[in-house]
Amino acid sequence: MALLKAGKLTRTDAIRQLDDLRFAWRGGDFEFSLLHDLGKLLIADGDYRRGLDVLRQAAGNFPENPGALQVQREMADAFANVFLGPNSDNLSPLKSAALYGELQGPCRRQRPGRWRSCGAWRTG
Repeated sequence: MALLKAGKLTRTDAIRQLDDLRFAWRGGDFEFSLLHDLGKLLIADGDYRRGLDVLRQAAGNFPENPGALQVQREMADAFANVFLGPNSDNLSPLKSAALYGELQGPCRRQRPGRWRSCGAWRTG
């Protein structure tokens, strides 16, 4: 991530490297951080479905991690931004409907300040 921030690595290259590394290193805080960073990069790159899925893996596989609740909040914000944010017009109506149908329940806000667990995502 430091190389990305310094401009010495493109977001596409960072995504590719993190994606390769996630299968070489499993478990612990390192994998949680790797999934968190990868998910955020994918969302920033416009790959919302994959980015939200990777964040779901981070929150779901590491529920005891102190950052898991923050990841769930980021997922809910990213989900809302896909449909209500400034880039909401970037998705075709068909892609919007498909993405919404796939991801609608897991990370929506139940009440102000309360977040639904992201572990209930449908995967098939």
